[in-house]
Amino acid sequence: MNKKLLLTALVVLIVSFCKAGSKKDSVSNFSGKNLVKLNLTALPLNTYSGIYERAIGKKIAVGIGYKLMPKGKLPMLRNLESLIDDDEVNNHLKNLKLGSYAITPEVKFYFGKDVFRGFYIAPFGRYSVYSLDWPYEYDYEENGITHTENILLKGDVKTITGGLLFGAQWKLSKRIYLDWFIIGPNAGSANGTIKGTGDLSDPDKRKALDDAIQDLADSDIPFVKIEGETSSTGATIKFSGPWAGLRGGINLGFRF
Repeated sequence: MNKKLLLTALVVLIVSFCKAGSKKDSVSNFSGKNLVKLNLTALPLNTYSGIYERAIGKKIAVGIGYKLMPKGKLPMLRNLESLIDDDEVNNHLKNLKLGSYAITPEVKFYFGKDVFRGFYIAPFGRYSVYSLDWPYEYDYEENGITHTENILLKGDVKTITGGLLFGAQWKLSKRIYLDWFIIGPNAGSANGTIKGTGDLSDPDKRKALDDAIQDLADSDIPFVKIEGETSSTGATIKFSGPWAGLRGGINLGFRF
């Protein structure tokens, strides 16, 4: 409900600025070279995303973006579950807590009247770090009795991608701009390691965790290679493989 109210408020705000921008702008030649923007559509997803952009030519600008998602449950978990046809893996993912940050440098080429206006294309790179807290449950048998154990796996997965963003930007008033990220596909690679400590000196307990990690490695998680190992003091799981992403959203900007 709160997300719906927030989205409604954002739409009202955008419409208000659009009406303001439709009036004759007596200072249309304002030439501030800097623009800071906030991604409004990221807020309902518990993500805070901002961009600083600076004009370096009549129709060219360079920018740097920063995105932060505080640690919490996986966003859009239902969509992910539909891609993974494995109930056991999906149950494990429900316990996963994920946080992330990303840094995105880009160059924008505008095709409008001048810089910061009109349709644009923007080659960009992105470096992202995803931090995981994963209470991983597994079962083992002892004297014919099944026990459930839990080991907390923690670590980071790092990705490097490159892509091309297509968008359009409008001047709403002297200093206020609206930027629409139409679509920004990107691709690259990912790798990371998560580790957990615990007493695995019991051979049955250690074998059970080995088997659970192997089941995870054999699961249907798309494009991801998973390798794991255990010792008497804990477990390590490594992730690697290709990575892809998609940028999108509506941003509100202030020029100065």
